[in-house]
Amino acid sequence: MQYGIEFRPYKFENVIAQDKVVKGLQNAITKGNLGHAVALIGNSGLGKSTLARIVAMTLNCHNPIKTDKGLEPCCECASCKDVMLGRFNRSIQCINGNDLTIDKMRELQESLSYDSLTDSNTVVILEEAQTVPNQSFKSFLVLLEKSYEHVYFILTSTDEGKFSSSYASSKDNATREKNALRSRLSLYKLENPTTESISNYLFELFTTKIDPNGELPDDCMNIIPYIAQNSKNNIRQALNDFNVILDAEVYNKDDVIKLLGYQDEEKENEMVISLLYKDKSALKYISESVDIEGNFVYWYKILSNNALRDMIGTEFDSAWKEKNYRKMKDSGNLLALYDVFNKTQQLTGSYFNPNVFISMLYEYYCGNNHSKRLIESTNSSSTVETTAVKKVKKILK
Repeated sequence: MQYGIEFRPYKFENVIAQDKVVKGLQNAITKGNLGHAVALIGNSGLGKSTLARIVAMTLNCHNPIKTDKGLEPCCECASCKDVMLGRFNRSIQCINGNDLTIDKMRELQESLSYDSLTDSNTVVILEEAQTVPNQSFKSFLVLLEKSYEHVYFILTSTDEGKFSSSYASSKDNATREKNALRSRLSLYKLENPTTESISNYLFELFTTKIDPNGELPDDCMNIIPYIAQNSKNNIRQALNDFNVILDAEVYNKDDVIKLLGYQDEEKENEMVISLLYKDKSALKYISESVDIEGNFVYWYKILSNNALRDMIGTEFDSAWKEKNYRKMKDSGNLLALYDVFNKTQQLTGSYFNPNVFISMLYEYYCGNNHSKRLIESTNSSSTVETTAVKKVKKILK
């Protein structure tokens, strides 16, 4: 079976987790109200470039499709096909912000002056707009100000601060330029997708495009939620990882972890729950660990997320995370263990000392105030690891 399927959506209806942005862009195009300069802002992998291409395709489509929600590109005409195949031309240009030098700016200005005299649209997609060289920035502002007829700029960027208005002194040139840029743009901020929405998207791709006949093992379906959990809200990363396991034909969870370098999030959560219930299995895990600092950092993050969940009351976007939170909360030790990690961080600072961490856990498990004496006696880095492991083994006996 051949994989390597092109997962990038080419219609508004197929873009996930960006309903508000999609609705705003589609309505603006359909009503002829799209601003001549649009900025798509958001974290990496959310679909900024994808949306920029869909907007460009719709504006230049020879046979746009009318739907209940607005216009969609046909994906069949020559103009649409060029964009889908990455063949950009004079009508639809794609430039990286870093390449927008003064010479490139002059060249672009000349071509746009001519293109504005025609009846067809010209779309300039400026990727990573925050990287436009400083020496070109003022010229770029002038270019945006001119509002050429039939010419559209679509900027994408991961740097929201570059496009935010500021109340700082107008005498500051950087602030004035930032405010000038923001005033020229119709800005759309993309949201981070939930783990559930990414998982649902992968399931739909799998059942409709990848394996509609059910030829692949069921394990492949079972690994999809795990990919979504490890995507860090990055749709592009999830799709790339999905492609990797399909090409490698690796569907077992443990094999996927090794192949993609994942951290077993569910297992790490189980370890935190064991600590909360003072189960010795977590200490055994630490005694056998080759990276106690790595364990500490990951568990600290889990505890922080659950402590925040406890304070603000907003449920996790994953059912298993919410279930784990309930277990952590019911232990009655969430605050106490969180305090162990906070104090360890305060005591060790930038140089993590596993012995301090273990001594804090020792006091937490046993209720004995031995940590201060143990910390004070630990000055030699060569004995840190062995002393820490010995302390764990003492509790395990």
